[in-house]
Amino acid sequence: MTDEAEVGSSQHHVLEIESFIHTSVNEKINGGLQWQEAENPLSSFQSFIIIKEKLGRALEWKGSDGHSIYKIPASIRDVEPKAFQPQIISIGPYHRDEKQLQAMEKHKWRLLKHQLENPRIQLEELVHAMKELEQEARTSYDQLANYKISSQDFIEMMLLDGCFILEILDVSVCGNIECGYSFSDPVFNWRSALPFIQRDLLMLENQLPMFVIKQLFPLLDKCTRGSVDDLAFKCFNSIIPGLRVPEVYNRGAHDLHLLNLIREWLVPTFRIVFAELVRNELHSEKKIRMHSVIRLRESGIKFVKREATQLMDIMFEDGNLYIPQLEIHDSTKPIFLNLMAFEQCWPWCSNHVTAYMNFMDGLIDSSKDVGFLREKGIIHHVLGSDDEVAHFFNNCCKEMAYDTVEPYFCSVSFKVNEHFDKKWNRWRATLKQDYLKNPWVITSLFGASFLLLLALVQTTYGVVSYHHPSS
Repeated sequence: MTDEAEVGSSQHHVLEIESFIHTSVNEKINGGLQWQEAENPLSSFQSFIIIKEKLGRALEWKGSDGHSIYKIPASIRDVEPKAFQPQIISIGPYHRDEKQLQAMEKHKWRLLKHQLENPRIQLEELVHAMKELEQEARTSYDQLANYKISSQDFIEMMLLDGCFILEILDVSVCGNIECGYSFSDPVFNWRSALPFIQRDLLMLENQLPMFVIKQLFPLLDKCTRGSVDDLAFKCFNSIIPGLRVPEVYNRGAHDLHLLNLIREWLVPTFRIVFAELVRNELHSEKKIRMHSVIRLRESGIKFVKREATQLMDIMFEDGNLYIPQLEIHDSTKPIFLNLMAFEQCWPWCSNHVTAYMNFMDGLIDSSKDVGFLREKGIIHHVLGSDDEVAHFFNNCCKEMAYDTVEPYFCSVSFKVNEHFDKKWNRWRATLKQDYLKNPWVITSLFGASFLLLLALVQTTYGVVSYHHPSS
């Protein structure tokens, strides 16, 4: 046999072996061949090839790829499913085909048609702008691959949803008549749809990238209204009282979506967080859990409503815990749960909202804690009872992972617990609470002290007289 023939024969055998292994592996993976290890044990080489084939098909993690709008993880959703389910309106791809949300779709077209009555607004410009942003917008959704949406449908979705959001913000601030709608318009009626629409617009799965909204803003001739941020602040301040634009506010720093914009206005100011980071350096490794309101009162800690500040700007000073007022209504729970879910999913944000809710959960163990905070004006709620508020805080943090040494609230907790651990503070508080509140008890105490003092003087006088009798 010639050398060329030997080479050809060798290559032929190699191909046959590779073909056999490839066929065997496919049959193994696809279930075409049932391996019986007792009868046909695999060689180590065959096992190696099977594992290598499976590794070749394994998913590769390439980072978040610009994702900022997420499907809620099942572990979080199962705690409170309704909190993450839109009730009125679908925004974005995740809920667009759900039957219970289709009624609002016709209103999206109606609102777009209404806006196009303005001669300065051109449909062609709007469509072109959305086409330019399509690919970037697609990357914002972490599970868009599971939703087969054509280019035409995606562009149409961005246009309808973006125009709808801007019109909601505009009418919420300027009013129906100013924006050309009747007082009884079914979308903008404060007694029916609008509060639910506002809540739906703050659900994580129900978001549109902010750059899409801001691209449409000037094209819809709305620049005279200020900015998207201005309209959003005025619109959502009605359902989230306590929003504050930070003193140091980098407008556009995190243009992700409406939910994150609201979150930026809730977290502590940069100035306060930076100061606490410095102070917290020595005890940042301690895992600190707050005591309940009832227990903290036993150590003499006073609870004071803090005025005119951001919701999460809590501070402890000279035995006083200053907490801004939190208003709680039917939309509070879903909004906070979605804010917390976003902090769980987006890796580049702090977990201030989650830490705040854990802090409040530590303070509130029962309806008695809620009742005391309500009397102090720190909590105001329109729920059925204080028990419902306690249940809200005690359950909202389930399945929510967070950094237990988060700098800001960790520092506050450390100072509170440091005060609580001093026995003298608890003794002094017990004296005040149990003995010094009743005026009769105070009178009796002073009377007893006076008699004790007289007895001491009399005894002293007697002893001195005995040892030094007068001549």
